[in-house]
Amino acid sequence: MKLSPSLSWLDRCHSPQEALVGCVRRSLVYPLYRNWSITQRVVQDVREIFSLGKRAVLQVLLRVRSLFEYSEMHHYLARLYLDDYCVWAQTLRKGQVRSLSQYLEGTVITRELTGWNLSKVEDLASHAFEEGEELDWSQL
Repeated sequence: MKLSPSLSWLDRCHSPQEALVGCVRRSLVYPLYRNWSITQRVVQDVREIFSLGKRAVLQVLLRVRSLFEYSEMHHYLARLYLDDYCVWAQTLRKGQVRSLSQYLEGTVITRELTGWNLSKVEDLASHAFEEGEELDWSQL
């Protein structure tokens, strides 16, 4: 839930790229393992799901919804968002799913799009690790 800006902060995204960037940023902040490669793999999984079509999108939404139903707090989010997303997924036409899939395939999420200087952070962390030092955050 924390990876989705919509579900965690009721944030509205105005484009698929904005939604992807929001999820990427959150995936580099909240989980125990914050890894660019894992994040890129998740983005690729989303692309693959949309490339499989409406049925695959709906199946994933229904699985997530069923997980949320058993949580005391999250079932409200299932009602607020996931129910509507499931209805939306059922109303999609083949051309819409294909168009969104093509858009996602053409969207490249780079470190720079996060708005953070990830290259510098990675360099500093790597250097600190090699030297056995603590990371000096003031250098950012």
